Amino acid sequence: MTVAAEADVLRADDRRFEAMRKEDWAALDAALADDLTYVHSSARLESTVRYLAVYTRAGEQWRMLAWQSTRQPDA
Repeated sequence: MTVAAEADVLRADDRRFEAMRKEDWAALDAALADDLTYVHSSARLESTVRYLAVYTRAGEQWRMLAWQSTRQPDA
Protein backbone atom coordinates (compact mmCIF):
# COMPACT_ATOMS: atom_id res chain seq x y z
CA MET A 1 0.00 0.00 0.00
CA THR A 2 1.32 3.44 -0.82
CA VAL A 3 1.74 6.13 1.82
CA ALA A 4 -1.05 8.15 0.17
CA ALA A 5 -3.43 5.17 0.19
CA GLU A 6 -2.62 4.47 3.84
CA ALA A 7 -3.44 8.08 4.72
CA ASP A 8 -6.71 7.82 2.77
CA VAL A 9 -7.72 4.69 4.70
CA LEU A 10 -6.91 6.31 8.05
CA ARG A 11 -9.05 9.33 7.10
CA ALA A 12 -11.87 6.99 6.05
CA ASP A 13 -11.70 5.31 9.45
CA ASP A 14 -11.76 8.71 11.18
CA ARG A 15 -14.88 9.64 9.15
CA ARG A 16 -16.53 6.32 10.10
CA PHE A 17 -15.82 6.91 13.78
CA GLU A 18 -17.17 10.49 13.62
CA ALA A 19 -20.31 9.28 11.85
CA MET A 20 -20.88 6.76 14.66
CA ARG A 21 -20.19 9.36 17.36
CA LYS A 22 -22.55 11.90 15.77
CA GLU A 23 -25.16 9.26 14.90
CA ASP A 24 -24.95 10.37 11.26
CA TRP A 25 -26.54 7.26 9.78
CA ALA A 26 -26.24 8.40 6.16
CA ALA A 27 -22.49 9.00 6.54
CA LEU A 28 -22.08 5.70 8.38
CA ASP A 29 -23.98 3.85 5.65
CA ALA A 30 -21.66 5.41 3.06
CA ALA A 31 -18.58 4.33 5.07
CA LEU A 32 -19.56 0.68 5.47
CA ALA A 33 -19.49 -1.96 2.75
CA ASP A 34 -22.81 -3.58 1.89
CA ASP A 35 -21.39 -6.97 2.94
CA LEU A 36 -19.68 -5.73 6.13
CA THR A 37 -18.78 -8.35 8.74
CA TYR A 38 -18.51 -6.77 12.22
CA VAL A 39 -17.46 -8.83 15.24
CA HIS A 40 -17.29 -7.11 18.65
CA SER A 41 -15.92 -8.58 21.84
CA SER A 42 -18.68 -7.34 24.18
CA ALA A 43 -21.20 -4.58 24.76
CA ARG A 44 -19.07 -2.98 27.51
CA LEU A 45 -16.80 0.01 27.05
CA GLU A 46 -13.27 -1.33 27.25
CA SER A 47 -10.18 0.90 27.32
CA THR A 48 -7.77 -1.97 26.61
CA VAL A 49 -9.43 -3.13 23.34
CA ARG A 50 -7.38 -3.90 20.20
CA TYR A 51 -9.05 -4.04 16.80
CA LEU A 52 -8.52 -4.89 13.17
CA ALA A 53 -10.44 -2.97 10.52
CA VAL A 54 -10.30 -4.03 6.87
CA TYR A 55 -11.12 -1.47 4.19
CA THR A 56 -11.72 -1.93 0.47
CA ARG A 57 -11.82 0.68 -2.25
CA ALA A 58 -15.26 1.09 -3.87
CA GLY A 59 -14.95 3.56 -6.72
CA GLU A 60 -13.47 6.72 -5.28
CA GLN A 61 -14.15 5.90 -1.64
CA TRP A 62 -12.76 3.55 0.99
CA ARG A 63 -15.42 1.46 2.79
CA MET A 64 -15.06 -0.79 5.83
CA LEU A 65 -15.35 -4.45 4.82
CA ALA A 66 -14.65 -6.23 8.13
CA TRP A 67 -14.06 -5.48 11.82
CA GLN A 68 -12.91 -7.60 14.72
CA SER A 69 -12.03 -6.50 18.23
CA THR A 70 -10.67 -8.26 21.25
CA ARG A 71 -9.73 -7.36 24.79
CA GLN A 72 -6.09 -7.38 25.82
CA PRO A 73 -5.22 -10.19 28.23
CA ASP A 74 -5.15 -9.25 31.89
CA ALA A 75 -1.61 -8.66 33.14
